[in-house]
Amino acid sequence: MKKNIVLIGMPGSGKSTIGVLLAKAINYQFIDGDLLIQRQEKKTLVDIINEKGIDAFLAIENQVLREINTEASVIATGGSAIFSEEAMKHLGEQGLIVYLDVSCEEIIRRVNNISTRGIAMKPGKTLADLYEERKPYYEKYAQLTIPCDGKTMEQCVQAIAELLISSTLHLLPIRDLRLFSLLQHYLYYKHIMYRILHLYLDNENCLPHRFHHVSMPQYSFS
Repeated sequence: MKKNIVLIGMPGSGKSTIGVLLAKAINYQFIDGDLLIQRQEKKTLVDIINEKGIDAFLAIENQVLREINTEASVIATGGSAIFSEEAMKHLGEQGLIVYLDVSCEEIIRRVNNISTRGIAMKPGKTLADLYEERKPYYEKYAQLTIPCDGKTMEQCVQAIAELLISSTLHLLPIRDLRLFSLLQHYLYYKHIMYRILHLYLDNENCLPHRFHHVSMPQYSFS
């Protein structure tokens, strides 16, 4: 079974855009959790929240996400998915949960359509309030965290692929450090990178329990 990649993060963090780009890059299908909700309810997120209330919306979101059964997919969840414990447990069992970490200041700069976006936010709350409330949940469920400030969407996609590869290189039976350095260097080439990424996603035993802010080591080739 090919593991899924599940994207979590604040509204405006780029989950849908990055999800589409990532799915294209690694030949996965793309699933948007918010669109699944709208298709089931035959209403926009805004209308669901306005007509049924936030608690009812969260219950619907939990039910829809729990019913996702797929493989080889990039799944973009809604920003409030982290309040659905059952759904997050289910998604975590099917794939790798990736948190797109964007600063509060950048989120506020990006999101200027709160009233029409369909954000599960109580009256009187601000985006800053929402950020402070949700960030601990994103960090709780994340198996991989991608700092996205100052990066383009394409760079975030590349960062996800590189961190996945970096996190599994230690599993290879290589004892010669020079050879290890050369291998790591050449893994930056795109066609090799994504081949290794597919092997990683195919192998359930290669999935680390948790890793945050992993960075690619720098080696000297002189």
